Amino acid sequence: MAQKNIRDIRSIIFNSLQDNNLGRALAQLKILATAAHLPEVFGIETTYKTMLKYMFDNVNDPDRDNVYNNLIKRSYELTDDVCSDYMPVNYSQNETFSALWNVFRYNEQQIEYCKQLTEEDNELKLQIAVSAVTLNCLRILDETKLNCLIEFCSNKNRKVKLRALTGLILCLIKHDRRIVFYPAINNGLNLLFLNADNVSLAQAVILQFLRCKQTPKISEDIKNNIIPTLSEFGSKIKTDMEDNQNNFDRDDFEAEYKIQDMIEESGISDKMQTYGEMQAEGFDINMSTFSQLKSFMFFQNIDNWFMPFYKENPEISALFANQSMQSLSMIIDNEMLCDSDKYSFCLNLLRIPEQMRSQAAMQLPKADDVSKADNAGVKDIVYLNNYVHDIYRFFKLFRDKDRFDDIFGLGKEICTMEFFRFIDTDGKFLPKLAEFYFKSKLYEEAITAYKSLLYSGEIIDDVNKINLYKYLAYCHEQRHEYTEARYYYGLIRNQDSSNINIIKKLAYCNKKLREYSMAMQYYRKVEAAEPENLNVLFNIGFCLTHLQKFEEAVKYFYKIEFYEPETTQSGQFDLCFGYCLWAIGDKKQAVQHFEKFSKSTANNKEEGSWLTILEDRLYMSSLDISKTEIYNIIDYIRYFATFDKQ
Repeated sequence: MAQKNIRDIRSIIFNSLQDNNLGRALAQLKILATAAHLPEVFGIETTYKTMLKYMFDNVNDPDRDNVYNNLIKRSYELTDDVCSDYMPVNYSQNETFSALWNVFRYNEQQIEYCKQLTEEDNELKLQIAVSAVTLNCLRILDETKLNCLIEFCSNKNRKVKLRALTGLILCLIKHDRRIVFYPAINNGLNLLFLNADNVSLAQAVILQFLRCKQTPKISEDIKNNIIPTLSEFGSKIKTDMEDNQNNFDRDDFEAEYKIQDMIEESGISDKMQTYGEMQAEGFDINMSTFSQLKSFMFFQNIDNWFMPFYKENPEISALFANQSMQSLSMIIDNEMLCDSDKYSFCLNLLRIPEQMRSQAAMQLPKADDVSKADNAGVKDIVYLNNYVHDIYRFFKLFRDKDRFDDIFGLGKEICTMEFFRFIDTDGKFLPKLAEFYFKSKLYEEAITAYKSLLYSGEIIDDVNKINLYKYLAYCHEQRHEYTEARYYYGLIRNQDSSNINIIKKLAYCNKKLREYSMAMQYYRKVEAAEPENLNVLFNIGFCLTHLQKFEEAVKYFYKIEFYEPETTQSGQFDLCFGYCLWAIGDKKQAVQHFEKFSKSTANNKEEGSWLTILEDRLYMSSLDISKTEIYNIIDYIRYFATFDKQ
């Protein structure tokens, strides 16, 4: 059976178990189960049947919930075991990684191995071990694996601890619904996060995880906007230099100012500054660049995606053997590059002839010139950010990535997950999370976070409550959920009835919901405060048109023309004006406005489509207008229009 089909069925089973639909889950599990696992499937099913029989026979069973939860837990674990029969293993050449990766379920042997590594206190091996446990636990949940990660979180080596905390958080995100079935794990998490430092680091991991989920947007913007702009900018400079190469009396400062003007006009400077600030925050700006450098044999081995960067690594050590290449130490100290990208950079250099390589190295900045974090807390965050970048590259770029569930496709509503209570005991992290979602325009997730704040049971003063209403209303509006947006804008107005901006929002939401009578009432209130606001006047006319109060609507449209006689109106204005004029019998004036609508459409549409658009709009209108009359309007404009139809 194909890997995708197996994962699809497993997803159906897990979703069914999350919904407490055990019967459906078992039916799907039978499809995957081999002969070796079928007896256990039938065993779970038999127990479930007995429980159902007792339930519907009204037999009192105080232990029923515990029995059912245990059946759900066993079904989860059995699904993992069944799916493991179909899972190929990407074998690693690294002994440490292999010992903790090439097994599906952990036993005493793996526990003892982790203890042995801790006693040896080899930083490199410990970091590799943590990554192996993490990847294995993401593949198949195992209580023992989670315990190993929790133990590693207390390791005296800071980098090992940071990797373990990162892995633990990712595993908790992946297996959120299942953690409740393991009381010992919950106890371990409770003890772990009694430490404020662990809580702070876990919060940093979550924020970095969410930043990485924004990488596709960033990469797309760089590809479609930054790179083409830079290419165009480079071409302009080259052309300018060629045009002026024989201009002997041209001052250099003129060229310099011209280049500066070109930079400002292109807008690239502001964009690059924004991305520089985002990179400093931890966003993955380098993915689009280094994704092209992951085809080396080095990355065919699964363990190398998680390998800490060190120049003695046999794969790249030759690069640092030459004295002239010592400046490459700046690569090691570059905090903007994750380990995976550092390896990509070095492997790419090894492809260059040695002489050219030495020349290139001379152009690199010295290690002393590379800024390094000197604060321990900042160093921790930098390490966490880069390690999450390494993990992101593995799930997105590894040759066999299709064999893995992409962890970065999960975690939409982290604040509702079971483990979240362990890392936000004081309630201060949730507002930060909500703010991150909002600024990142992740409005669905922001709504969940803001609702969690609003309905948390905490006492919220009126000012903060109104702010939450504003955020919720705006997020719903951006998602075109106008009923919900109207509800929250209404709550704000209950507290501040004179806020004209909120009244505008209520008018807009009602208009989008096609509740034109209510929308018009709000627009009238705005009109009283802003009698010359053309947008408000148009919207009143628009609502009156849809309420078929055509004569009153015409008055508003004439008022707009009176205030702005020289302004070319929008196509929507002319269309509505034409509707109303036709409805009250002024057909010649109506056709003139239909003609204007066609003109504005012709300027923005392909040749020949402008009349078709007008025809469609007339058919969709609520006017009492016959098909023949529509044809007459179209033909009149076709033959007598005063603008260039081409």
